[in-house]
Amino acid sequence: MPQTIQEISVTISEELTLTPLAGASLVNEIIKGLLYQKCQIPYPYSWLKHVIEKRRKNLQSNDNEGPPKKPNFTHEAHYRKVSAAFDYLDVVMRGINREFCETDNAIKEIVVLFGTSPICSKEVFTITIPNLARGHIERNHVAQLNKNLQKVLRTIFLSQSWMDSIDATVSCTNTYIYIKKQVKVDSAFVSEGFEYSQPPQISQNTKHFKFCISYNPSESTNCCDDLVIFEENCIERKKVTQGSASNIEEHIVWCRCRGLLKGFKDCFVNKVSVCELW
Repeated sequence: MPQTIQEISVTISEELTLTPLAGASLVNEIIKGLLYQKCQIPYPYSWLKHVIEKRRKNLQSNDNEGPPKKPNFTHEAHYRKVSAAFDYLDVVMRGINREFCETDNAIKEIVVLFGTSPICSKEVFTITIPNLARGHIERNHVAQLNKNLQKVLRTIFLSQSWMDSIDATVSCTNTYIYIKKQVKVDSAFVSEGFEYSQPPQISQNTKHFKFCISYNPSESTNCCDDLVIFEENCIERKKVTQGSASNIEEHIVWCRCRGLLKGFKDCFVNKVSVCELW
């Protein structure tokens, strides 16, 4: 019986220019929202980051003040879980940013796999990446990205198709993240946090959701049409890129983020979250 894949269409409007930086930011936000809504982390990433930075700052202050206080084992055990999840997500997001922005490789898919192991997955979420708007000067689109990214995310997270895909929660398990990309044969492997791997093995019984991001980049790749010097540089860079790309063979490879994220629940002491007591 062939595997059934539920496809979810995500259309990026013209308000957001999907440059490599915007694409990486969008993917990272989807991953963070997915982990929270699938109950692998008990609070949104922004709060997760806040409590970890607060805890680490307090630990550093305590080290400078004098002898360490007697540790609370419940607090410390929960801190280790939260800290490990935060560090893993930090590695994932920095790796994705680098893959999108610092290499010429074309990212095809991001795969988020929930399960005890990569070959025993419960649910799989695949994010397909469209052709990005390359050749832009990223800093000229930062304001546009900050203004419109949250609009795009609200449209995704409040859509009925997204709600249906995350309707059933997943019990706390492991999370693995893969990247499928098209690379040049002669390119060096410079990925941060990722390593070459075999494609993920997805069984026919696994729930598989595919987020198909559609985007039609403008024919003009120049974001500084009114500045001749920038226009000439962009056109020249485009010619060089096209000329070199036509002579180099490309192939598909898979990479997996080193390590994994272990899902966890919040911990309470006298009905108060331990994170509030750090």
